[in-house]
Amino acid sequence: MGNKRIQTIILCITAAIAWQFYDDIDMRDVTPEAPRDVLQTYLKNSETVRFDTNGQAKDSVGAEEIRYYTGHTRGELTKASISRTLTINESWSARAMQGTVYEDNQTVTLRGQVVLNHDSNDIQLKTERLNLDLVKDVAHTDALVTLTHHGATTQSEGLTADLKQQSFHFMHKVNSVYVPLEP
Repeated sequence: MGNKRIQTIILCITAAIAWQFYDDIDMRDVTPEAPRDVLQTYLKNSETVRFDTNGQAKDSVGAEEIRYYTGHTRGELTKASISRTLTINESWSARAMQGTVYEDNQTVTLRGQVVLNHDSNDIQLKTERLNLDLVKDVAHTDALVTLTHHGATTQSEGLTADLKQQSFHFMHKVNSVYVPLEP
């Protein structure tokens, strides 16, 4: 074999070896960023209960279905149920067709046939949308609301309620009817 042929074979072998270790950064496929709305966790017939420092249940968020997505600090609820314990003898609860729980600021937005009840008396609030602050125990909506209590019915466009104090501030177009309960 001639020198030229040996040199050509060595050059081809060296080129083949070099090609295996060659990494052109500009030619590399860039890994796409993961989508922010990919389902991360799915819970069926689930309830999350949080406890205070004394080990007493302070609130719960439950639903027939709960979906958490990547890149979001919220969960989407189907057939949502929320409850909040104020004192040992006093609590309130809410249910709705849908909801969103925001973990970072501990709020819940309920939508579709929302019903909020005070569990130790007959106060009941009905609306189509309601925002709940689980830390401050405040409910707020701009939607039409109907509040019933001891034979009285009040309707309003919008409401802010302090659920601890059981005080209700009606916003606009307030209409109230009182029918005494029969003895």
